[in-house]
Amino acid sequence: MTAEVSSRYDLIGMDPRGIGRSAAIDCAWPIGHMLWSAGLDRADFDNAVRTQADLARRCARTEGDRIAHITTRNTARDVDVIRGALGEAKVSYLGYSYGTYLGAVFTQMFPHRGDRVDQESAPFNEAALDDWANWTAARGAEYHLGATGEQVRALVEGPDQAGCRLADPHR
Repeated sequence: MTAEVSSRYDLIGMDPRGIGRSAAIDCAWPIGHMLWSAGLDRADFDNAVRTQADLARRCARTEGDRIAHITTRNTARDVDVIRGALGEAKVSYLGYSYGTYLGAVFTQMFPHRGDRVDQESAPFNEAALDDWANWTAARGAEYHLGATGEQVRALVEGPDQAGCRLADPHR
């Protein structure tokens, strides 16, 4: 960080749950674990689902009950515990990669406990979500999530979003 930033803020870091020195999990995956595309057609999607199911089984087998506690929402709660332990009313936050998502979840869960939170990526994320929603709507017969990008966004951002439940794709 720059001298200006480090003179104004107490800088700390943390290993999110299940990563690095934070009792890292090892799911014995035979392949990498970065973001994957579900492909362009139903066969690719079905293959991605089978692969993800296999990886989930491997993780459950090697990590057992512990894996249920390795969630972004629990990690956001950890950030809030750190905030409280430091005696701070609010947290300023800068995250990269997964850290940006963690920061977004933290500010959703604890909207009055965030101070300065990096939001530079928000317009780009919104544009990407619009692109995805429009792409999905154009394939409405295959995905059944809406006939327009606006309908797809309304569904994924609707009241059931907090429970991570989407519409039944077979209706």
